[in-house]
Amino acid sequence: MCISMAKTIQEERLRWLKPIINKEMKLVDVVRVCANGELDFL
Repeated sequence: MCISMAKTIQEERLRWLKPIINKEMKLVDVVRVCANGELDFL
């Protein structure tokens, strides 16, 4: 399995937002994963 790191901040933001936009994941699920993280990009 190959894991690629985001090269830009925008890529990293899209990595988290794209599944929500495509309705593959709910925002509530993302918050559970990074409960102590900051969601300042939303």
